[in-house]
Amino acid sequence: MAADNPAEIFIDEEFPSTIRPLIPSALRRAYATADRTIDQNVYLSTPGGQYQRGDLIMLAVSFELERLVKTGDLPFDGSWENYARPTGKHFVIRTNRALITANQVEDVSKKPRKAVFRANFEESNQSLLFEDDEAERRRKIEQAILESVRHHNVF
Repeated sequence: MAADNPAEIFIDEEFPSTIRPLIPSALRRAYATADRTIDQNVYLSTPGGQYQRGDLIMLAVSFELERLVKTGDLPFDGSWENYARPTGKHFVIRTNRALITANQVEDVSKKPRKAVFRANFEESNQSLLFEDDEAERRRKIEQAILESVRHHNVF
């Protein structure tokens, strides 16, 4: 059945469902890499070091996405671009009609923090893309959180 939602149609055309399964496994590898880095470097066990976990995750995610582009598993172009201020670079994936970047957010219903480089990237519509899948998405998020809590022995 063809989608009626223009956003869903756009996503299907730009990022085919056949390659979408590559993303969760890349994210799992990135999180595992960041956690291993923290475990293997004692200075990252300090409160300041632990605070940097998010930055390590973003570096690892960018590395994984770049690897998928370079190997051809993701059939897109990608490049490292400067932030608006000279504070670093971020990896940008280019499809025919879209620019894709990875961003960490505390709440998936909220847009990432305001940033000049993100001016054209910041519109969050993920909760509206696939209304029929919203309950399943929430169930998967809750399951992932529970597994993460168990894995990190939070309780």
